[in-house]
Amino acid sequence: MTLTIENHTLTIGDHSEPLPHLPQAARVHVWAVPTEYRASGYFVSVQAHGQPVELPACDAADATSLGALDLPASEAAQLDAARAERLAATNAQTDQLLAALSAAYPEREVLSWDQQLKEAAAYAIDPLAPTPLLGALAQARGIDLAALALKVLEKGELYAVGSGRILGARQRIEDMLAAAATAEDVNAVPAITELLADLEQAA
Repeated sequence: MTLTIENHTLTIGDHSEPLPHLPQAARVHVWAVPTEYRASGYFVSVQAHGQPVELPACDAADATSLGALDLPASEAAQLDAARAERLAATNAQTDQLLAALSAAYPEREVLSWDQQLKEAAAYAIDPLAPTPLLGALAQARGIDLAALALKVLEKGELYAVGSGRILGARQRIEDMLAAAATAEDVNAVPAITELLADLEQAA
């Protein structure tokens, strides 16, 4: 029985079936098996080199090995894997950068940050707007409510700009990875810290 692989399609005599596109080279093993076990009459297993071979689950006496062939790595799968790896690394770095940005503020303050911004924005529009949290903070700190509301808005703007630059850089890298046509193109995409440094220099 002649076995061939072309364009990730295995041909066994007059029978053909598609093979998976893997980012690494693999070995394809083929057995003739009862049609009650496989309707095609063939059992095909595909394992990366070094991995144990998957054997037919039917009675061993009913399975006949027809041979094995090498399956080359798929360039498309390699590209997808490279993209996914770089994007995962970028997401992890993004989380670290955002965490470092938030670390400049006490955790308890961060928990009330949305409410502070909401009250400060309302106060900027209408000084008679209710500001229970800001009012209590201003009284405890012994400062004017208007001054505190302004500080909150300024701090919120700084955080928004900082986090926006980080998230924008992450999205730009995601776009660059999506446009990458080869693994070399993926490797040429800068790390988010490099991209942010370039943006700082250009500013």
